[in-house]
Amino acid sequence: MADYDDARLQVVRALEEMEQTAGTALMLDDRETRTESWCWVFFYNSRAYIEDGNEIEALAGNGPIVVEKATGRMHALTAAYPVEDQLARLMP
Repeated sequence: MADYDDARLQVVRALEEMEQTAGTALMLDDRETRTESWCWVFFYNSRAYIEDGNEIEALAGNGPIVVEKATGRMHALTAAYPVEDQLARLMP
């Protein structure tokens, strides 16, 4: 079973890897993190956007990352569909 701190660290590490291809610093938007009964939903964006609020620096098309509480399994969601619909499909 994953706890919140472990799940968050797992996502931070994934974002560090994603930075290599994104070409920009990424950061969790902790204000948007959601706790569901079976998972945590972590939203992220560019560091520049989160720290400065500059719309030009915001990412487009990035969906949140879900970490299951029971297994620690991570899922990247898409921005193409509502988060609620994707969570319903993933829910054990």
